[in-house]
Amino acid sequence: MTGWASTSGPGLSAPQPTAARRLRIVDGSPGAGHDGARQDGAVHELCHDLRQPVAAIAAVVAATQMDAEVSPALRARLEQIAAETRAISELCRQVLGENRRSGPVRIDTLVAEVVQGAQLTCEGTITMHAEPSVVGGTRAALRRAVWNIVDNAIGAAGAAGRVSVEVYNDAGHVVVAVADSGPGFGRTQTGSDGLGLAIARRIAAEHGGRVVVGRSDVLRGAAVSITLPRSTAGRPPDPT
Repeated sequence: MTGWASTSGPGLSAPQPTAARRLRIVDGSPGAGHDGARQDGAVHELCHDLRQPVAAIAAVVAATQMDAEVSPALRARLEQIAAETRAISELCRQVLGENRRSGPVRIDTLVAEVVQGAQLTCEGTITMHAEPSVVGGTRAALRRAVWNIVDNAIGAAGAAGRVSVEVYNDAGHVVVAVADSGPGFGRTQTGSDGLGLAIARRIAAEHGGRVVVGRSDVLRGAAVSITLPRSTAGRPPDPT
């Protein structure tokens, strides 16, 4: 791939914790660990309680899609709602430890779903080019990693900005490359941006991959790539 230059190598360390977080790590008092445990418990309870309303939304969408009078345009919107609902459900199941099944994942299809969902709220322009690609892993986790990178790029690009997303095969790896026309990573980085990158980096590492941050030569903003081992299981046929 051309068009972006790396400003950090594979060994780029994760964002350093804030001073408050460092104090909690150093502090061995009982309250230091209890805060994290309470937060984890609250997240699990929230995901547990979300399952029912999310299932209800999915049921309503499915019932509406079966209506013969639904227009093609509305049917397409309903499918987008269904896709986002499935994503929320998968994420909840992952947090609850119910969705850790690993297997071949069509990463190009997954990225296309993320981009399609992002376009619903993106005020700028998103372009995408993807080669048929398969990796091994947990689909919900990989979707979460890609979504965080794309979401960061959309936020950095702004209302009139541009975001490009590419998926391509590179020898024994698959690369998901996201670039934006923003000011460049780290210049206007918010806490949520850093958290999203950390989440993507952790998930990539768990799948034997890595995240590299650089600068786009084309869009002049940040360029972030997720590189994952290519899987031969369920691989799409090579073009002839």
